[in-house]
Amino acid sequence: MTFDVAIVGGGASGVLCAIHLLRAGGVPLRIALIEKAGEPGAGIAYSTRRPEHLLNVVAGRMSVIDADPEHFMRYLAAQAVPGTSTDTPATVFAERRQYAAYLRATLAHERARSTSRLQVIGDEIVAIEPEDELHLVSRAGHTLRARHAILALGNWPRDLSISFGAGVPAAAVLQGWDFTAIAGIDLDEDVLIAGSGLSMVDAVLTLTANRHRGKVHVVSRHALLPLPHARHGAVDVDIDALSRLPLARRVATLRRLAREAASRGEPWQWVMDTLRGENAHLWQTLSSSDQARFLRHASRYWDVHRHRIAPQAAAVVDAMLRSGRLTRHAGRIASVAPCGERVRVDIDLARAGGSASIVMDRLVNCIGMQKDLGRVPDDLVSALLRRGAVRRGPHGIGLDTDAAGALIDAGGRADPRLSTLGSVRIGRLWESVAIPELRVQAALLAERVGRRLTSVP
Repeated sequence: MTFDVAIVGGGASGVLCAIHLLRAGGVPLRIALIEKAGEPGAGIAYSTRRPEHLLNVVAGRMSVIDADPEHFMRYLAAQAVPGTSTDTPATVFAERRQYAAYLRATLAHERARSTSRLQVIGDEIVAIEPEDELHLVSRAGHTLRARHAILALGNWPRDLSISFGAGVPAAAVLQGWDFTAIAGIDLDEDVLIAGSGLSMVDAVLTLTANRHRGKVHVVSRHALLPLPHARHGAVDVDIDALSRLPLARRVATLRRLAREAASRGEPWQWVMDTLRGENAHLWQTLSSSDQARFLRHASRYWDVHRHRIAPQAAAVVDAMLRSGRLTRHAGRIASVAPCGERVRVDIDLARAGGSASIVMDRLVNCIGMQKDLGRVPDDLVSALLRRGAVRRGPHGIGLDTDAAGALIDAGGRADPRLSTLGSVRIGRLWESVAIPELRVQAALLAERVGRRLTSVP
């Protein structure tokens, strides 16, 4: 099979690329969307079927089309989703499962009206060989040929780097993105969650929705929890002046702006909202040493202020804290060992000093995504790195790209036939994970790929 464009990965970023390629004018394209799960539109983030799992961004900012901000709201209104209508302010935090349906519906709509042709292929690409055309080799043993390939790879969960004693039952350790397994936790079981970020919130929301009665412990290095959104707004920030400052002075400036906003009765969140769309520029104008310093010392503080959660989700977490059913520990898990029919988790309490041991029924891994792609269990990424067709991004995270998203090989050369978007560009862009960033990247990629394929015979 031969295509003009092959999109490897059918999660949100892959579907966004397909939508924008289908919407592009010019010469009709033959497009393949390759997704090992078969059905596109979910990926890890949107594969949940749980109604309590909400988007972390209001519906008015989740359109797949940057120039049409009400696109998602119109979809919700047409589906008669409670709390939405054509004249409702776009402040609803919709369910993530609704967003997966929206992605699929939009893809189907654009597919039906486009002169380009899209084929969805249920397979997994394990190698890409550069010939006159790119040869994409699938796990099923098929070879697809394409003039251009877009790697829409999404995220991989990070493994727990801890010692497991012999005899720890496999069923006692769950992945934070295994929504079905977490929903199956017995109501009286005690649970320890490793990590205190967005995946932890998902797990807590599901436990609460199921009327879970056991104790819940959360362990992370800082024990910082995601903060809630406020009503949307903005403050005056001189981005050019901010971008000329070193890291320490930038942080001091943002803190000052937050204090000034609070003195005016404005939410501190407005400072972070104002930076939206400028974060990649702010990252790229930091020196390499300041970027490394940020990654070591400030990234977690940034995450809890920047990647916020719906107020109703924050209220559930807060209620569990106040009731004493949820306890936070600042430290790291040192080891896990069997303890009768349960497991004993040993924790190094880094800040308080000393250690603690907690006997649990279940341990849930919510420590987030793996940024070092040399460690991901993905045959395609491993093969590309091994062959030198790609290289790690700055600071060893993500994959390296040029400004347009073309992947850079081990020799420092950008391959115009091989592009990517999303979280794998984190080393270059830092902010590269949310729909408002992904839709812009996908549209720019579609424009560039279409222009290139038109100019190259």
